[in-house]
Amino acid sequence: MLGERPKTAEELNAELYEKVSTEFEEYKNNLLMLPPEQLLEHAYAYAVRSDIVIAIECGSIHARQAQALLKSENALDEIFGKWEDFEKNHMDTVRRAIECKANEISREEFKKEVQERKARERDER
Repeated sequence: MLGERPKTAEELNAELYEKVSTEFEEYKNNLLMLPPEQLLEHAYAYAVRSDIVIAIECGSIHARQAQALLKSENALDEIFGKWEDFEKNHMDTVRRAIECKANEISREEFKKEVQERKARERDER
């Protein structure tokens, strides 16, 4: 409307947070109507959506970005869909974490073996 001051980024972010919070509650309520087996199938999506809501609550995006998301029919679902596009590398990250941890353990075992061997050699002298 004419003469109306534009909303600040802070106001738009607060409005966006309210929007995605409401969408999240609706999503959660729909999940709670599912049998436990089906509910477990959605646990990961639930956790990620929860993280999205928290990120929007804690973070601040530019006013234009908030305005754009406020126009979305279901911003939470659309953000989640975009996250799924980015998440495709998730299994690569999981594999790297497994390899890194295995390497750490292997290095520690090797160090321990070397120390034990040196101790045995000292004792044999």
